[in-house]
Order: sequence, then C-alpha cells, then structure tokens
Amino acid sequence: MTRHLFIFGLLCLASCASAKLEPTPVKDGMAQIVVKRMGSYVLLGTVFASVEVNGTAAARLGPDEIYTADLPAGKTSIAVSGDLMPGRYVINFEAIAGKTYRFAVEPRGDSLGKIPSEFIPSEAGGSFHLRPFSG
Repeated sequence: MTRHLFIFGLLCLASCASAKLEPTPVKDGMAQIVVKRMGSYVLLGTVFASVEVNGTAAARLGPDEIYTADLPAGKTSIAVSGDLMPGRYVINFEAIAGKTYRFAVEPRGDSLGKIPSEFIPSEAGGSFHLRPFSG
C-alpha cells in the first residue's frame, strides 16, 4: 500500500512539472504574464523564487512551477528575489492589452544573454534573474 502511494505521488509530481506554458485567453483590456521558475537548482532546489507584480507579492515558485496572471495594460513591474542573496531583479515594461508576456526565472548566471530593450532591468541583484522567452 505504501509503495502504491509513493508511486502515485511521483506521478502527480511529474504531471505538475510537465505543465505547458499555454496561456489562457486574455480578458478584454488586459495583458497576461506567465512566469516559470526553470528547473535549475540553487542549493539543490531549496531556495524559492519570490515573484512580485506591480509591488504586490504574487507567488513563491519552486523549480518548474508556473505563475499566470492577467493584469491591466500599462506600466508593469515584475520583481524576483530569493533567500540566498540580498537584493532583487526587477524589470519594468509597458504591457499591451491582449498580449501575453512569458518570463523564465533562473538562478543568476544560468543564462547571460542579450535581453530585449523593452525589458532592461531597473534592479539587478539577488539570487535570480528574469529572462523573456517565447513559447
């Protein structure tokens, strides 16, 4: 019996981790954000990524977890921080109604590449950074 519960638990975890980044329909006059904590592990995955949207705490994401929200079009701020290092990583952009914005939350240094100019960070500290991506 215990073995069956263990296997069931593993299957449930696997199904959660394989969630796709398919957005839901965006409400009229709203934009949508999809934030995914990538599977990279900081200290064996013990550090959660805290996500803040427009100054309000929105989610605490473990590896492979996803947060989706609709928000009013206009000036938008997304911040991510962790308990490992002080500081946070913040991007500001103009959200357009009807558009979905996808961001990967990654440990600092995992993906140092060019960031589109509309998503230049206003703060660049902390354990994590945000990277825009498609699909």
